[in-house]
Amino acid sequence: MLTINTFRYGTDEIALTKKGLTYNNTPLDCTTMSSVTGFTLTGTQPASTDRRVAFKVDGTWYKLAGSGAAALSALPTQALTDDSVLAEGNTVAELAAITSIPAFVGKTIYVAIAMSAPGDATVLPTLAIVVNGVASTSQTTSSVLSAPISLSDESVELVDLAAAVTATDGASAAVTVSLLQNGSWSNYLPLSQARRQMATAIQFKADYTVATIGAGSAKVDRVTASYRSNSAPVSGDTADIISVTEDFDGVGMRFGRITVRHQPLRDAQLGAMIAMRTTPKVRERINIGVGNGNRQTLDLKPQGATAVDTGVNHNTIRIWHGAAEVFDFDYNTQLSQASTTAPDGVTVFASYSYGWEPEVWVDMTKGTTQSYDDPNVQSTEFTYILPSAEAAKGVSAVKVLLKKPGGTVTAAALGTATGKTQMVVLDHAAKLATVQVAASAGTASWSYDESSRILTFVGTKGASLAVSYDWTAETPVVYALVAAWTE
Repeated sequence: MLTINTFRYGTDEIALTKKGLTYNNTPLDCTTMSSVTGFTLTGTQPASTDRRVAFKVDGTWYKLAGSGAAALSALPTQALTDDSVLAEGNTVAELAAITSIPAFVGKTIYVAIAMSAPGDATVLPTLAIVVNGVASTSQTTSSVLSAPISLSDESVELVDLAAAVTATDGASAAVTVSLLQNGSWSNYLPLSQARRQMATAIQFKADYTVATIGAGSAKVDRVTASYRSNSAPVSGDTADIISVTEDFDGVGMRFGRITVRHQPLRDAQLGAMIAMRTTPKVRERINIGVGNGNRQTLDLKPQGATAVDTGVNHNTIRIWHGAAEVFDFDYNTQLSQASTTAPDGVTVFASYSYGWEPEVWVDMTKGTTQSYDDPNVQSTEFTYILPSAEAAKGVSAVKVLLKKPGGTVTAAALGTATGKTQMVVLDHAAKLATVQVAASAGTASWSYDESSRILTFVGTKGASLAVSYDWTAETPVVYALVAAWTE
C-alpha cells in the first residue's frame, strides 16, 4: 500500500477561479509488485469544484483509460499546467472504477493533482490517494527515499534534524539522512549523528517495518531540518532569522542585546524579538522500562512516577539498551513517549531535558544605527530588559525580522514644467507599471529607470506636474548578527 499525503488547495483572494497544481517529489514504488489493483481515494469535492489526476511513467505523463483493467493514454499536453490537467486528467470517479493497472507493475510512478474552485468558495477540495497492489514476494520491510534537498551552494551547518512518526501494532519507521559533502554523498546516518555537520544538500530515507504482513502501519508525519551559515547574506520579502536557543547552564539572565550588520535601509526595515524561558530540568540515564524483544512504547518518566515528564526537548533524547547507546528509536514529545526494540530482559535507560516552557516572543527596543567606512554596511542595535517582577531566565533565543513594506504615492508634486527635459529621483522604488504623470495643462511625457529611481519627464511649459505610483521597499539584506545576554 503506497500513500500520497493529503493535499489541500490554498486560496487566492483575487482570482475569479481558484486553481492549483501539485506534484509528489517522491515516486510511488511499484517495482516489487506483481499486480496493481487500483486506488483508495479519500477527500472532499464540494459543489462546483473539480479534482483531476495525471501519472508520470518512464518520463511521460498519462491518464488511465478504461474502467476495470486500465491502460495508459498519453496526455496531449506534456508540459503540465493546472488548466491542462483539469482538462486532460482523470476524474476521481474514473480512478475509483479501476481495478487493475498492468502498466504500473515494476514501475515508479509520479503523480500530479490539479484542483479548482469558484473564486468565492470557502470550502475547497482535498484528495488523498492510496495505490493498492500485491507484492511479488512477501515483504515486511520497505524503504522510501525523499528527493534530494538543496541547502546552499556553499556548505552550511545542520543545526537540528527531527522526524515525527506514527506507528501501530509493532510497525516502525526509522528515518536516516545522507549528506552531500565535498561533492560526495555520505552513508545514511541517524538524524542525531548529522547534527553540527556541514553539507550542501541532504536526502532522507525512511525504512518501514511491520511485524506481521497485513497488520500494523507506520507513517512519517513530517521530517524537518534546520541549518545555518555564518557567511552567506540572508534576505527576503518578509523573513525571520532565528538564532539557536542558548542554555545558560542554570545561570539566570535579565538583559539581551543584538547587533545586526546589514546593508543600508531606505524603505525596508529591521525589527528584533527575544524569547526568554525558565531553565529546564534534566534526567540522566533514568530507567524507563525493560525490553521484551518487541517494539515497545515507553513513558518518559522515572520508574515509580505517576505522571510523565512534560515539555521534553526532542533534541536531547538519548536511549540506551543496558550499557549500549542506540539510535533506532522514535519519540512523541506530545505524549512524552519513546519507542524502541530492546532485547528481552535488558533495561532501557533514557536521558533528556524537560520542563521546557512555550516559546513566547516579545519585541526588543531598537537603538542606534551606526555607519562604517564601507558605504554598503551599517549596524543596528536592539536591547531588551526583563521586567523586574519576573525571575531571571536560563534559556533564550533571538529573532531578527526582515520587513519589506510597500505603499502608494498619490499626486506628489514634481514642480512646474519648463518645456524641456527634467529629472527627479523618486522617494521610493516605484513599480513601473503603476507610474502615472499628470499635467495641469497641456501634455506630459516621461520615462522611468527602476534601478536608479530616476523619473525623466517633459511637460508643457508652465504646467504643474504630479506623479502617482505604487512602491515596494528594497529587499533587506543581513550579513551577520551578534547576540549577547547578561545577568
